[in-house]
Amino acid sequence: MRLLERDDAGEFNLTKDLIDQDKIPPYAILSHTWVADEEVVLEELKNGTGKGKPGFHKIKFCGDQAERDGLRHFWRLSQTEPHPEQIQQAHEPHPEQIQQAHELALSQREPA
Repeated sequence: MRLLERDDAGEFNLTKDLIDQDKIPPYAILSHTWVADEEVVLEELKNGTGKGKPGFHKIKFCGDQAERDGLRHFWRLSQTEPHPEQIQQAHEPHPEQIQQAHELALSQREPA
């Protein structure tokens, strides 16, 4: 499982793969509707090229809200599945980890 981490400058970074459940920090979950060709995919998160995509505002909103709630980490969950190649690359949390997470509600189209 990998989380997004918001740094003090408001930028986002992917954590390393968090394997040991005792080391997983508290995190928020961004649940949203996947919009084809608008969402930031894993490779774009890794190399920082997704900031110009329309879906980036969802990630920024979640990171900003997580910070207001005292959290640095968050994870995103789309309501429909992306392409199979992206699913293979994703590291999804286990149900017990989701139960431990702080949830953030985000409407389908939150203003930027």
